[in-house]
Amino acid sequence: MWVERRVQIFVDSVCEKSNIELSVTDQGAGVNYVWSGPSGFTSGGTSIALDKVDATKYYGDLVTKYNNLPTTFKKVNPDLANYVTDRATAALFDLIAKEEVNIRTNLAARSSDILKRVFGTKW
Repeated sequence: MWVERRVQIFVDSVCEKSNIELSVTDQGAGVNYVWSGPSGFTSGGTSIALDKVDATKYYGDLVTKYNNLPTTFKKVNPDLANYVTDRATAALFDLIAKEEVNIRTNLAARSSDILKRVFGTKW
């Protein structure tokens, strides 16, 4: 079965007064993502290629100016790719910590064989 969905995404911080279109096609064998936008920008990956729309440059310039303000006490990483990776990693470890608490405090959460072996019956 062939399914296609198109979504208009307004992104004023990246390309003011322009749209980015996401087409997702599922032909049963997997999902194909195609991103397209202004200035001939396209990407076939699962995420927008931010460098093609200079988003990483604009973000870096803006954050560098912010970091240089005398009232800025908590500096922000001006490298967009590293910043996103750091935030995603922190969020992942937050989820892992919450799940560990759930496993340790909720007997029903220890349902898999490996968790039963790890935690045993003494917990």
